Formats: sequence, C-alpha cells, structure tokens
Amino acid sequence: MSELDHLGGGLYEGGSDMRLLRGFVGLVSACVLAAASAVLLAPAANAESGWSWTYQVMVNQETYLAYKGGSNAASFVAENSGNAVRITLVDRKADGRGLRTYWRYNNTTGTCVNEKGSGKSQSCTIAVPDGVQLYYQHCMKNGSTNVSCSRSDSILG
Repeated sequence: MSELDHLGGGLYEGGSDMRLLRGFVGLVSACVLAAASAVLLAPAANAESGWSWTYQVMVNQETYLAYKGGSNAASFVAENSGNAVRITLVDRKADGRGLRTYWRYNNTTGTCVNEKGSGKSQSCTIAVPDGVQLYYQHCMKNGSTNVSCSRSDSILG
C-alpha cells in the first residue's frame, strides 16, 4: 500500500476529487474568457488627449457623456425598452468627429454609428431576449479610427 492510497479514488486515480478540480478550473477559465471578451468590444482607440467620460444611470437607462477640452461633444444612451435595447447617439459638437457604439450579446455583434454631424442623433434598436445582458462600448471616431472610448458596460435586455 502506497502513501497515496489513503486518498481512495481521489486525485491520483481520476476519482471525484479530480472531476471537481477539473470542473472548478473549467468554470474559472470560462469566467475569465467571458470577462475578457466583455472588455474587448472596440478596437483599441488611438488615444487623443483631452477626452473625458462621465456616466449617469437611471432605471432601465444608462447615459455616457464624452467631453473634449471641457466641452460636451456627445451623449450616448442605452435604454431597456421591453424586449429590446435602444441605443441613441447624439453629436453635440461641430468637430468633424463621428460616434460609434459597439454592442454584443451571446454570439450576436453589431455597431450603431452616427456620422450625421453636430446636433443630429441616430438611434439603433436591438432585439435582445429577456434576461440577456447586452454589452456595449461607446467611441468617438475620426474617420474610421476610434480616438476615445468609454469603458465597456452592459444593460439587461
């Protein structure tokens, strides 16, 4: 009888202890991958100095405001409206930049873009199953290049 026999079907014989360990490692790995994918919605922004973001939350609604040099350049609103999430992008400054929101839920991804110019808004409605999180990230863009992005966030569909 070896020193390991007291484990009785445990780690060394592939018993229930090993299955529990494998299950735990699998769960931790899945959580790490989910967290990483939630953060990596938008391509890296070419950081342009002078940008700041503020965040406001109300029931079923989250608002991000983008500021450049202390002036409000844009607002982005994600709103739960029943079985859908409506994202509204409002350009508030005549600076030649556009607005873009990257979004995803489950295996579905997309973008909402506003290139209409200062004072104009663009809304996108995304059908999201009840109880499913919609992850999103808002960005200011210059042409096709992101110059500043908010943190990643989510809202319940």
